[in-house]
Amino acid sequence: MQHTPNSMRPHIVLTGRCNAGKSALMNALTRRETSLVADTPGTTTDPVRRGMEWRPFGPVLMIDTAGLEDNSPLGGKRAGRTWKALESADLVLLLIPPGVWGRAEQDLLATCRRRGLPVLPLFSQADRGGPDPSAVGELAAQCLQPLAVSSRRPEGLEKLRQEVADFLLARAPRQLSPLEGLVQAGDRVVLVMPQDSAAPAGRLIMPQARVLRELLDRRALALSTDTADLPAALDCMREPPQLVLCDSQALASVARDTPAGVPLSTFSVLFARLQGDLAGFARGARAARRLREGDRVLIAEACAHHPTEEDIARVKLPRWLEECNGVRLRFEHCRGHDFPADPAGLALAVHCGACTLNPAELRRRQAICEEARVPLGNFGTVIAALHGLLERVLAPFPESGTLLEDQVPQALV
Repeated sequence: MQHTPNSMRPHIVLTGRCNAGKSALMNALTRRETSLVADTPGTTTDPVRRGMEWRPFGPVLMIDTAGLEDNSPLGGKRAGRTWKALESADLVLLLIPPGVWGRAEQDLLATCRRRGLPVLPLFSQADRGGPDPSAVGELAAQCLQPLAVSSRRPEGLEKLRQEVADFLLARAPRQLSPLEGLVQAGDRVVLVMPQDSAAPAGRLIMPQARVLRELLDRRALALSTDTADLPAALDCMREPPQLVLCDSQALASVARDTPAGVPLSTFSVLFARLQGDLAGFARGARAARRLREGDRVLIAEACAHHPTEEDIARVKLPRWLEECNGVRLRFEHCRGHDFPADPAGLALAVHCGACTLNPAELRRRQAICEEARVPLGNFGTVIAALHGLLERVLAPFPESGTLLEDQVPQALV
């Protein structure tokens, strides 16, 4: 936690056709040789990411992508990686080289409009020539005001830096804190963090670390314990805690040991609220108890790790889903940025807490599933639903009245 996690940074994605000047602009903006620059088309193959401070806004993540309309044998795969990167964008910088305007730019703008991605068009390589007149006309018709920039001219770069800073200050989504509205100074909070074989040695996972740091910032009193020691931890307190938080996999045990009047939730539910639409995850989770024989279930993880015999995504969650529904299910898995663009045919999708994704990418995954009429829950809400504890883990939140409303569309029942 020495640096701002990428999940907490607005993502700025540079895109455009091959040789539009994306990598050169990336290097000029980050003021270092972040991306390889060459005249050979397809020099950038996979997205290149670099965190930086964008003043006066703060930390951002810059992403350089492979060129569109790459006709090389790997061009299709490279373009696929570019579209994946765009799913996380809070702002898209579309580079349009001199005298060029065509289907690649038109299709990208249409897709960005459809997905709600804000776009700032850039007439790149301005030192080499002016823009295509048709590009000027079409962008004006869409009320887009492009900037002329060159990685070799500081005046255009300074204008771009100011435009992006103004956009971020005005429109970047305000980052909630995990415990916003839940904890006040002096509150007592118990953190139940089982250290099984899947826990990283010698450190806490990101949700636990962020929650613990926020408790310190809020001057709340934190007591950390393992599952087996929770009764002793509660007994040693003169008064009941204002909140108990636990790992989702320990929820059933923690719920039994936590008095009914003590607010209880999980780290995963906190991050569903922090990163995405918690009400949407709650609606999706209710479908976890209505699965049928042979249904397809996708389990999505944002980060990579080596599965163990106690792995929640590949062992515990599949077992609980089958036991709760009394059926055999077909499980599929994806990691990182490989969430399917078309999840149609799935009976249920279950997402991890997404602590390594930014909110824009997680919310677009929710939108993709909603459009495909596929219920999407996350680990915290689904596990709570399977154990009959969904209402209890949602109850501590100030917006709990809305969250507890049964808004499941009939098509998903």
